[in-house]
Amino acid sequence: MAFFKGTRPAPPVSATTPREYEQPLTDAAIYLLALGGLYITTQTIYALALQYGFAPDEAGVVAGLADVAVLAYSWKAKQETEQGRSAWGIRLVVILMSLASFSLQIKAAYPSPTGMLLHALPSLVWIFGHEIMLRGKLRRAKKALREQEIADGRRPAPLDRIRVAEWLLAPRRTFQVWKMMILWRQPRDFVTRVKVTQWTENPPLDRKGVAEPVPTAWQWVLEVSEPPLPELTASPVPAALPPADTDTVDEPTDTDTDRVIGGQKIPEAFFTALPAAPMKNRRTTADSVDYITEVTRIAREFSFEPSGVLLAHLLDCTESRISQLQKDLVAA
Repeated sequence: MAFFKGTRPAPPVSATTPREYEQPLTDAAIYLLALGGLYITTQTIYALALQYGFAPDEAGVVAGLADVAVLAYSWKAKQETEQGRSAWGIRLVVILMSLASFSLQIKAAYPSPTGMLLHALPSLVWIFGHEIMLRGKLRRAKKALREQEIADGRRPAPLDRIRVAEWLLAPRRTFQVWKMMILWRQPRDFVTRVKVTQWTENPPLDRKGVAEPVPTAWQWVLEVSEPPLPELTASPVPAALPPADTDTVDEPTDTDTDRVIGGQKIPEAFFTALPAAPMKNRRTTADSVDYITEVTRIAREFSFEPSGVLLAHLLDCTESRISQLQKDLVAA
């Protein structure tokens, strides 16, 4: 695998990825802490209720209601965060009720510092453990939703990050590339190659009338073997291929020219027979799978199998996305 000069390969996937059973086990441990803390809280509230004139059965109901309410609201907050919603209102209710139990624990042990610490510890453990659990679930749910929206074309993929050192060492050149990345929604290496191509075709002249060399901040792209850049227009989005009559497909002839995509020679007549690709920002996963099915059918009429590179070129996406769509197609 080749890497750009001056860059490092992406770090390997961490081997400490949580296993399937670890997350339920962690949730169970947190709720086990909750049950222990709520049991102590129940005894404290029960004793305080008796102290303030409640009958024994009424005191038991008051203590039980407080603990059941905390568990019920906590479970509801857990369900909301797993759907990607923050549920701040429900979480705030759980925190306030837990803090109320915390204050009652302190009151029951006052003025002994050791007693107050022992009574307050269960409630504090529950509050912190519960919030940590909900934040983790919310973060994972939002990440899954964001990845699904990117895969469906409803959200643009995140752009490459530019290191702080590049901004410090070459601020003007880095800003030019960053601006084009934002406007074109293209990765940094693509934008840099465009800037280098424009510079080499029409280099600026110095005071002596000599063409200036390509800036050092962009020279790394010259050592990377890349395919020719497409013609750039006002919009970087490639125009859709014109629809063709799918009932009759012209057989390729010797006079047809071939295109080479990903090392595969493809007759020009194949592209003429293709229907228009679904729009990137509006298509669904089903639309992409249907288009791949149609492209595969037409390709077989021309006696070849479409490669992942070709499908990625036609759908304007990555090869990993094509692999996922093909898996969905096989599963269907």
